[in-house]
Amino acid sequence: MKNFFLFLFLLISWFGQAQISPYNHKDYLTILSHSKDSLYSKILGEYKAYIDQHGADYKVQMERCKFIENAYYDYTEEYNPKYEEADQCIKELVQRFPNTPEVLIYRAEGIYGDSSVLFLKKLEKQIHQQPEIWNEYAWKVYESLAQHYNGDSNRLAIRYGEKAVSANDTLDLSLFLARLYKQNNQTEKAIEILSSKTDSTEQSWTLNQKGKLYLELGATDKAIETFRLAQKDTSGWQDSGSLAQALIDNGLFGEARNYLVKEIDRFGWSNGTARYKLLDYDLKFGEADSAKVSYQKFVEGNFWNDPIGIARLRLFVKAPLAAISFSDLLRLLVLLLVLFLLLIIPYVWILPIHFIGLYLKNRKGEIEQSPEEFNWGLRHLWVAFSLYFLVTFLVTACFDYPSLISMFNDSFQEDPIQPISELTAKITLYFFIGLAISTLAFVKLDDLKGIGLKIQQQSHSIGIGIGLAFLMRFGLAIYLVVIQRLGWHNFGETLTIMSINDDILSINQFYNPFIGFLFVVIIVPLYEEVLFRGVFLSSVQKHINFFVANVLQSFVFALAHQNLKLFIFYFVFGYLAGHYCYRTKSLITGVSLHVTNNLIAFIAMVALQKG
Repeated sequence: MKNFFLFLFLLISWFGQAQISPYNHKDYLTILSHSKDSLYSKILGEYKAYIDQHGADYKVQMERCKFIENAYYDYTEEYNPKYEEADQCIKELVQRFPNTPEVLIYRAEGIYGDSSVLFLKKLEKQIHQQPEIWNEYAWKVYESLAQHYNGDSNRLAIRYGEKAVSANDTLDLSLFLARLYKQNNQTEKAIEILSSKTDSTEQSWTLNQKGKLYLELGATDKAIETFRLAQKDTSGWQDSGSLAQALIDNGLFGEARNYLVKEIDRFGWSNGTARYKLLDYDLKFGEADSAKVSYQKFVEGNFWNDPIGIARLRLFVKAPLAAISFSDLLRLLVLLLVLFLLLIIPYVWILPIHFIGLYLKNRKGEIEQSPEEFNWGLRHLWVAFSLYFLVTFLVTACFDYPSLISMFNDSFQEDPIQPISELTAKITLYFFIGLAISTLAFVKLDDLKGIGLKIQQQSHSIGIGIGLAFLMRFGLAIYLVVIQRLGWHNFGETLTIMSINDDILSINQFYNPFIGFLFVVIIVPLYEEVLFRGVFLSSVQKHINFFVANVLQSFVFALAHQNLKLFIFYFVFGYLAGHYCYRTKSLITGVSLHVTNNLIAFIAMVALQKG
């Protein structure tokens, strides 16, 4: 009886699928699920019987391999006990049909890593040799190559992605390619390719992703248009928060608040991020009464939603007469405690240096002093570190308070700041300005007198700095080749490896490039040399050996740049600047090295952005 029902089911399936394949593997999987062990071999027998009579039907033979692949596959454990049997089936299939595109593409789907790339490259050669056979399938090979190179080589990923689209004009890789162009800082190209494929027929999830990418690219008008297209698809997920941000960026403040409220309704009032966005909106653009209600909703039930009272201080500015609660006073107390900690933390490493210096003096006598021109001591180093921490804290509190909240409140999920964005540019500029002003505290008016004469007298030192900068860049190029061979670097990271970070790219994109030049090439090198080779090196050198002091300042200098892959580059950079500071008794060589290095990087950045 069981064989009769099996035969009947297969007969019905044959009539229903006659135009595609009489032995669809999915139909067999349905049968198999009811009596797996007893039917598996019988179903394979049915396949064999058909294939023996129709040996040229490669599609049924593909279905047989797919059946073996999926029959016993455990999706929970991601384990297939029939893996070897399925792999052998596919190999035999390829041997029988070595020039059939569908078979070869199916084989490529089961190969991973470098072997997959090699196999796909062989298929690419076949495409060039037999274009008429591969006309309908070439795009699949190109798309697979694009996906494989994504993350390893943006250039190749873009190349194959564009070839795939060219071979199949119905294929939509606009989001994939736009992200790659964005990583290469080709903003206009990214916007162009997104615009070419964005329409109302796409699913809301895809439209929301494109809208977010438009926001990251600074095309807020297109972001609004895309988010509104997504809103029409009521069956899918709606990103009301990102649409609200796009409306705010375009000055449509009144309409934006409605979508912020929708975002809260979607997540519920328990979502701290959505509530913070509404509070931030009301504090910036809303009425005082709305701001008071939003703040009460934001902090109710969780003291650490506003851990150091920054939002409460902003509410005080918005609504000075709003009642102050006991919790508000506690938050201000936490703020004062944080500020106090920022002042005393530098003692953790400054006091050991002081006591080590005392020990060495008692044991070995006088330590070689720093140049007379540098009258900085550990007291100045303490002030420098405290100001650095204070500037960092204040800039973060003012422009990226959610990141501070998340440090105190694990349940608060901050939205990550886009690497290249107007907010990143603003944070960077204020950080630079804060440190530049702080550095003035260490420069006396007398130090600036006669600086022109000093520069003339040390023109040789300037030349050394320029030469060192080019030498460092040459060494960086060699280092780039080495880490690329080791697989630690890809084309998309080119700007980062050139010691240009997203902060500078953001300034150039959202502000006048002259501002970027002013800070990157002139102001930053000046205050970094004063702080690291001036205050740091000279103050520590008074207490310990110069070599150790130079290594310490180089180490901290490299850490401050927050780029692990370029740690060695920055360390050598700092060490050379410190060495010549010691030899010339001046900061001029270090400043020359720093300015030239940053100028080379800045020119390269502008050229690549335009390209």
